[in-house]
Amino acid sequence: MKARILIYVDSLIRDVGPARVIARMLEARGHKVALGSPPSFNFLLRAWRPHHVLHGQPAMVIGNYRANLFGPDHGPRVSIFPQEGMHTNVDTLSLWYGPFRDRDLARSIDKIFFWNKFEHDWVSRETALTDEQLVIGGGMRLDIAKFAGRPTRRTRRKRIGFIGRFTYLNRMDETPLGFRAVMYPEGVSAQATDDEVQILEMEYRTLNCFSCIIDHLVQHTDYTISIRGHQAEAGN
Repeated sequence: MKARILIYVDSLIRDVGPARVIARMLEARGHKVALGSPPSFNFLLRAWRPHHVLHGQPAMVIGNYRANLFGPDHGPRVSIFPQEGMHTNVDTLSLWYGPFRDRDLARSIDKIFFWNKFEHDWVSRETALTDEQLVIGGGMRLDIAKFAGRPTRRTRRKRIGFIGRFTYLNRMDETPLGFRAVMYPEGVSAQATDDEVQILEMEYRTLNCFSCIIDHLVQHTDYTISIRGHQAEAGN
């Protein structure tokens, strides 16, 4: 059966690349595919009436279910590919997957693909989802890189990529570092928590390490350096 498949895309930097690769692979099999961002996803879910949804945010899946945009008796089929990577924190898992103790919500899900066994086992033990619905699939972006075939264009130039997350040092709203350390963005004066101070120190040390390595590579090698920022960082 040729199907209409809607893929949820949350972040341009992180999600569009693998989503487009999946879309091309599905289109090559004759399916119709649409990518839905946060502003357009619910509209496409209502108006386009897909047969299957590939989603990356469990919390939004729960919201769609409560809004009756899908359900166990009227579809569409829903598969979840968590975008945020591996989690071994029970509080996070409870926040994401605790609502799946609801049997009707659980029956609405076709598959959930986990990055690791810890997540899989917690959800299997704590929710109404069955083992047939749960798959340890790893990171889908890594699988795509492995199985999608060789790229159409190759370069002989040596490259080294740096992926960082310096959202406290380089905030998307451009709040200066000093303000961040002592004040929340809303302007309410508050002492930074111990966790925030540790994150600031960690990001500072990591950025300093990156700078030293990049400087060495530029001075002593012919590598091309590629720096990819996090989607929550300022772009300048």
